[in-house]
Amino acid sequence: MNYKTNEPCISCKTSTENGNCFHHIKTRASGGKDVPENMIPTCKQCHAMFHNHSTNYMASKYSSVMEWLLSNGWYVCELTGKWRNPKA
Repeated sequence: MNYKTNEPCISCKTSTENGNCFHHIKTRASGGKDVPENMIPTCKQCHAMFHNHSTNYMASKYSSVMEWLLSNGWYVCELTGKWRNPKA
């Protein structure tokens, strides 16, 4: 699967000449699927911030990330505080 996209970064709204990439909210190593609900478009810098910090951090820093998550069926689990989506 090609993980490149011409969509602007959800976080900072940057579009790059070489295209942006998708970040898997639920990692493939954790069983995350290659479905639209699990693949958020990011630039390289914001992709690194997702990996270096967390989805919670990015959602609190960028309202556009929070809006994307909620509109794509994500919710915060009350027990763990982690983002969950049954489709992802």
